Amino acid sequence: MMGKYGSASDEAHYYEEAGNAFRRAERIKDAITWTSEGWIKLAIGGPRRSVMCMRAVAEMSEEDIDVKPEEALAYYKKAADMFEMDEYSKAPHSQCMLKVAELSAEVGKYEDAAKIFEKEGEKALHNSMLQFGAREHFLKAGIMWMCAGDPVTASIAVERYMSEDPRLATSREGELLQDITQAFSNNDVDAFVDALHKYDSVTRLDAWKTEMLCKVKEIMAPSAENQVNDVDLT
Repeated sequence: MMGKYGSASDEAHYYEEAGNAFRRAERIKDAITWTSEGWIKLAIGGPRRSVMCMRAVAEMSEEDIDVKPEEALAYYKKAADMFEMDEYSKAPHSQCMLKVAELSAEVGKYEDAAKIFEKEGEKALHNSMLQFGAREHFLKAGIMWMCAGDPVTASIAVERYMSEDPRLATSREGELLQDITQAFSNNDVDAFVDALHKYDSVTRLDAWKTEMLCKVKEIMAPSAENQVNDVDLT
């Protein structure tokens, strides 16, 4: 198929390069527009580069503070769907799905996020190269169930993770997950904070976990909002 500037693939390349230029200039909205056009051309032309173009759109959407998280979430879902159709793209598919999970949590879809983290954790357990990462996915899944406000479901889920991955219980992530889940079930804010400080003193909690854990603490003690926000976990 030929267009104004040559084949669909050629046109897509020009749009993609324009998008990259706008991105370097920090004109993210323009970059998204031009890269999106490139993806459309690539989809028409059929090259596999189209999926990488869609992923770039998702990443740029996430970077732009003026773009709603729901929009970035939709782009990552589209990229994940495209990667899933390629049997040689399992790793990038998982990477996009993990982004979908994190963004789902940011817009309050905690159960959706938990299920994605669980699925990725289970997949990791069956891959000798990725087994170590399963504990991170299960930790995030457990946090999501707590964000959903259901201590019973959270406790049952954590027990299941320990059963599926016997090494999880003795790992630092597993110990943290068990401690904060127990504290959440008992509505014990002090024990919750102590467990976080103990973990954070060795392995720093990232910004996403910190944000989600603050939501859990707010569920436990709504009247202690100022106290919760004063805890430095970053």
